[in-house]
Amino acid sequence: MTVEDVAAYLKMRTWSVYRMAQRGDIPAGRCGDNGSYRFFRNEIDDWLRESAASRVAARKAKKARTRKPSPRKRIPKSSPRVQEIAHDPALD
Repeated sequence: MTVEDVAAYLKMRTWSVYRMAQRGDIPAGRCGDNGSYRFFRNEIDDWLRESAASRVAARKAKKARTRKPSPRKRIPKSSPRVQEIAHDPALD
């Protein structure tokens, strides 16, 4: 498959596939005098399955690390929240 074929297969832009091949993010090989990229469909399918599996595993790991905040402790209604200040008549 060519870069254009892979872009159509993955529904991506041609330049995105080209950049991914340059970085080594997607399995590709070079051939010919001009060094154009070529792809095997079964390798692309395997790569898709592996990347999807790793995303699912990462999502599960993130959920396991995330803790829910503990609920607020409630103050019993019988205890006053603010202490009353004694009134001093001498200050009037």
